[in-house]
Amino acid sequence: MSTRLGVIGAIVLSSLLFAAIHVPDKLPVFISLFVGGMLLATMRWLSGSIVPTILMHATWNLGIGILMALDV
Repeated sequence: MSTRLGVIGAIVLSSLLFAAIHVPDKLPVFISLFVGGMLLATMRWLSGSIVPTILMHATWNLGIGILMALDV
C-alpha cells in the first residue's frame, strides 16, 4: 500500500472507491461502506495479508444477507 499518497491516502482513496463501487443510493449507506472500506484496508495494512479482509468481508455479507432474509 505504499504509494505517493502514503498509507493513509491509499486507505482513504481505496475506501472511497470501495464505497462508490457498491453504488449506494443514500448518504448514510455510502458513509457506512466508506467506514467499512477503511476497516478492511486498515486490517490489510496491519496484517500484511488479504486473507483477514476476505474473511471479514464474507462475514459482513453473510450477516447482511441474513438480516435481509429476515426482513429486519
